[in-house]
Amino acid sequence: MLDLSFSNIVHSNTLNFAILVALIVYVLKKLNVADAVENLRTKIETGIKLSENKKKSAHKNLKSAEIEREALPKELENIENIAKNSLKSLESKILDEATQQIKHIEDGVEKAVDSERNKITSALTKGVSGASIELATKNMKNMLAQDMDLHTKFIMEAIDELDGAGL
Repeated sequence: MLDLSFSNIVHSNTLNFAILVALIVYVLKKLNVADAVENLRTKIETGIKLSENKKKSAHKNLKSAEIEREALPKELENIENIAKNSLKSLESKILDEATQQIKHIEDGVEKAVDSERNKITSALTKGVSGASIELATKNMKNMLAQDMDLHTKFIMEAIDELDGAGL
């Protein structure tokens, strides 16, 4: 029969436990659990180191970004000053060019007005001189028609002038 005494149970459980431990050790050796655990530990360590490096890099980037952010107002002020100076320069250049264009146009207009004035004066002079000659001719003809002695007098004066010219 089966002996279910305390010492039998203890011995059999111990034996069973030893067999169980041997079986677990055998399975662990077969499955190479130690290497898997070591690989997993190495991966975790590498991940931790990589995370620490990324954290350091992120801190450096953060410091750099903070420095750039602090310098940003001054840089914006410099850009604004450069833009204002460029704008003033451009404004001055445009104003100078516009002034030159206006002066050129005024000179052209003045020359055109002078030219037209000279044309009109010349036309008026020709008209007036032509009219004066015509009027003088009519007056001379009228005077000659009224006094025949003037004919002779004019002819004599013309002959005297020709003699004086040495012809």
